[in-house]
Amino acid sequence: MVREAAQGPLRGKAATVRSWPLWSLPPAALAFVLAVDVAAGLAAVWAVVDGGLGTRSELVSCLALVAAALICVEVVRRIGETTDIAQDLMAVWTLPIGLLFPPVYAVAAPVLDRCWTQLRVRPSPVYRRVFTTAGVQLALLTAGRVFHALAGSAVTGSAWAARPAVLLASAAVAGACCATVTAVLVATAVRLTTPETRWLALLLDADVVQLAGVEVCGGVVVTALVAQSPLLILAALPPMMMLQRSLSHAQLRTAARTDTKTGLLNAGTWHRETVREIARAARGQQALSILLIDVDHFKAVNDTHSHLAGDDVLAELARLLEDQLRPYDILGRFGGEEFVATLPDTGGRVATAAAERLRRAVAEHPFSVGDDVVHITVSIGVAGDRGRITDPTELLAAADAALYEAKAAGRNRVMDDAGPI
Repeated sequence: MVREAAQGPLRGKAATVRSWPLWSLPPAALAFVLAVDVAAGLAAVWAVVDGGLGTRSELVSCLALVAAALICVEVVRRIGETTDIAQDLMAVWTLPIGLLFPPVYAVAAPVLDRCWTQLRVRPSPVYRRVFTTAGVQLALLTAGRVFHALAGSAVTGSAWAARPAVLLASAAVAGACCATVTAVLVATAVRLTTPETRWLALLLDADVVQLAGVEVCGGVVVTALVAQSPLLILAALPPMMMLQRSLSHAQLRTAARTDTKTGLLNAGTWHRETVREIARAARGQQALSILLIDVDHFKAVNDTHSHLAGDDVLAELARLLEDQLRPYDILGRFGGEEFVATLPDTGGRVATAAAERLRRAVAEHPFSVGDDVVHITVSIGVAGDRGRITDPTELLAAADAALYEAKAAGRNRVMDDAGPI
């Protein structure tokens, strides 16, 4: 009985471990995440053994850089603005640590700032936080090796006055390497978890690339300042705080325009954009059409696979619709499982042919739901205008009537306001 009593807590702990979200990852993604974590652990051991703990002044400088990073995040959080962003300018402060100081600090600094983010700003599943921390550690260690290979061992004090161009160029190349390693590691993990996600969308997203460039440039500037004197961190802090605030404002504006589940325009933004497009079409007496797209029997997806899985299907459907439409078409999520698209300079049979292409693409596309695949269909109502209408509501009403006819006729079909296609 004593043995059974002792085994009870052990079984409970084993059950807890088995319930970790980490184990729900696809096998390839799980292997990659664990490999990166192990690689970072081995690199940390190497950093301590090979580089030592550094001097007291280096420790103080590193702590000052980490404190500056945390102050920026905390100030933004306290004034009520969002800090829930993919890149939060931490690299501006951690890049100098990787370039100027012993490797052990490049390993320790990400742990401190990511723990702060986890506890104070935006909690995340622990395995994700550990993975991103490991990725930053490996990226900083890589950047440090590149920087010293290009710049040599003399990288502080008077060296910047003697060789400013060499050291700045070396820091910029090292910073770019740091950003690239981080981006590739994260993109690979996402791709292995959701294979339908495109590499280009992960690596070459305009906003992500722009933010990475801002971080690298800021990190190079702070590196040059800290190399002269750690006291110059105080001079760098105010402008970086303002930069952080401007990024937060930009993301707030984006969040106000988009639907959080799909990344498409929300209904209000779609309406405003379409009002402008209708006015432009009226001035030029050009055609314009609206497509109202509704997923057939979507409740069955939610009931069978869960609402979270349904959200994933909607997000994948949004990407599919974007791929099928032109860059200047206006696509939004109207609500629930309804989407709406404005097609400028398009009317008559051209609009209905575009709608039929969308319908066929959705019907032929396998949607991933965990380890399963589901197939869905859509019904589409089409309404067109030739400069007579000034409010999208009238076009929506006509498209909605056509959509109702498509549903009544058996679904998985296109109807326009003149009849079946």
